[in-house]
Amino acid sequence: MGDEHHTFGAYYRASDRFALLESDMRRTLLALSIAALLAGCGSDDDDDRLIVDAGGGNPPPPAAVIEITGAAMAPGGMVTQWQPYSSLQVVMNFLISPAAAAITGLSPIAGAEVELFRVGNDGERVGDVLATATTNDDGEYELELPEGEELSGDLVVSISAAGRKLRAQVVAEQVDITPVSEYVLTKLVESGTALATVSKGAVVQLTETIEALDIVAGPDMATILEQLDELAGNIVEESIEIIATPPGDATDIAGTYRNSAFQFGFDMRPGADEGGEYMIDTWITDIDVSAGESGEAIFALGQEKSSYAEQSRWSIWVEQEVEDLSEEEEPFGLNIAANGTLSIIEPREEEVDDGILEVSPGMVYNFRKVIDRDIYVLDAKDTISYYSYEDSDGDGAAEQGELLGREIFRGIEFMNRMPTNATVADIKGTFGRVYQGIFLLDNGYMEIESEANTLSFNGAGDVSITAAVQHRLTRNHDGVSTYEADEAEAEGPMAYGVSAKGQLSFEDDDGSLLTEDAFINSSFDFLVGNNFASEEDDNPNDSFKAEVDHDVTLAVKLPSSALSIDQRVYRIYQVENEITGGYHGLNALLPASLLTMTSGTTARLSVSESDATRGSLTIDNESGEADASVTLDSNGKVTIIVEDGGATFTMTGFFNETGSLAVLQTVQRDEGAVTALGLAVLLEIED
Repeated sequence: MGDEHHTFGAYYRASDRFALLESDMRRTLLALSIAALLAGCGSDDDDDRLIVDAGGGNPPPPAAVIEITGAAMAPGGMVTQWQPYSSLQVVMNFLISPAAAAITGLSPIAGAEVELFRVGNDGERVGDVLATATTNDDGEYELELPEGEELSGDLVVSISAAGRKLRAQVVAEQVDITPVSEYVLTKLVESGTALATVSKGAVVQLTETIEALDIVAGPDMATILEQLDELAGNIVEESIEIIATPPGDATDIAGTYRNSAFQFGFDMRPGADEGGEYMIDTWITDIDVSAGESGEAIFALGQEKSSYAEQSRWSIWVEQEVEDLSEEEEPFGLNIAANGTLSIIEPREEEVDDGILEVSPGMVYNFRKVIDRDIYVLDAKDTISYYSYEDSDGDGAAEQGELLGREIFRGIEFMNRMPTNATVADIKGTFGRVYQGIFLLDNGYMEIESEANTLSFNGAGDVSITAAVQHRLTRNHDGVSTYEADEAEAEGPMAYGVSAKGQLSFEDDDGSLLTEDAFINSSFDFLVGNNFASEEDDNPNDSFKAEVDHDVTLAVKLPSSALSIDQRVYRIYQVENEITGGYHGLNALLPASLLTMTSGTTARLSVSESDATRGSLTIDNESGEADASVTLDSNGKVTIIVEDGGATFTMTGFFNETGSLAVLQTVQRDEGAVTALGLAVLLEIED
């Protein structure tokens, strides 16, 4: 069960789906090549002549002519806006209005003039029209790119009439002009992207992914754009960063990495426990990263340890596995941008089982790089929706029906370069630590603990832990919640050890070293702990457990001198469990959320929030802005407070040595009462 729910993890587990996508793309490219070949049939004997200049020498060969081909398509009711009416069409329009005659899907636009020109970043034409063509009866066109012009994101083909226009960026030699191409260009313009420098391959990949979605064209652009926003909005938002950034080269990041991830979720599938089940999903995976022929990052998976727990009101189901993925998963490629962001698109998927339609929306997974470290962060979000699926109108084709259930996940993933020969001497200095533990019982009880303090490693095998305020939020089996705060006492010195590849061990009660699922990175300045444990109950089925413990520790090496973060901008990753009364929610600040420092003590918070409620099929997505107060100590400890009416949101944690990365605990208060606890990460954004 757990294997089905990983976000990026789910993608690289299912490399057969990636292979299928590649296969589909190959078939598409083959079809386009055949179409281009057929369109270019015929020959001109003059092209075969040997040209000799007056001096008797052969001139350099002429520059290759680049032909741009494609088809113009639009919703059926709009086609007539671009193409001339025949006498038959005029007669038919007396009988049937264009809206009523609209058909499912897109129709070719015949007899329309196609113009080729450059545009500015506002999407408006710059300069003269460079070439023109007219679409044939099948909506197809062909034109030559003028000498000196190159494929580019600011070069477009366009058809327009009666104030309407459809455009497509000429980022490949085969370019269809459709509502999808117009949608992609419009979104890039709205984002302020420099069109001339976009990644052409990323635009092609995004367009193909959107075209593969299940979109039914209505009679007008408004209808189809509404569908595009609903089904593809997230894909576009996450893709723009890759598209707008020049491509990078994975040679710069090649090496061995460790992916450590945690997710929390609600299982509200048809037939799930009343009120929905709560899920914890974790995995730790070794990944070998190399550079492909075109500079893309090739991921080859190694050993993985995964753990999954699902708590209903009366039981806990647990799955744990250690496996070598290199034996069953083929390596696969990710796009890499110049800023180091690694990106892959997972297409929309549909599967029918026992009359229920399971839909996984198209997703873009972006591992964003800390600007000065080989540390990558990904928001581990995922949603699977379940619908009724039946032939309600008797036409022989089943349709998506009522929403029956959902699985919703929110979490954070980290990918860090592994050390190769770590010793205890490499781990030295003071680290700022944030901790969250979740404890589950098989009677529906939940307890969340949260701390923020420091760890001091002496480089000789001893570590000390400072005291901390321990926040504790609980929910009993009846859904009643309580909160209390305790003082977690200082500990140590206690012994620590480290393996060559960075796995940490700490002194146990009997004085021995206990190995944990906690790892240090290759620069010995970032630590991720991701521990999962369970205890048996009396049920003979050993997948049922009496209790589960999961804890996450994030720690960064602290600055040795005062740090300034004034005028810096940070991307926010955050996930929290909210428990109040009978309410249990999962709240997440998505990476579109930004913290902009306006001074050394003030900031502007721009948030993109996604909230889910246990037992509800609704996902609330909201955005907004607020002012924040910031207190930064000389050792890198930071407190960020946002107040909104009677609500207070506090992030407390630590910046690393350069201020490029921060780890924080989050505490949500409503009228002074703590209602939610979570974890957050800040990644600095380069200018």
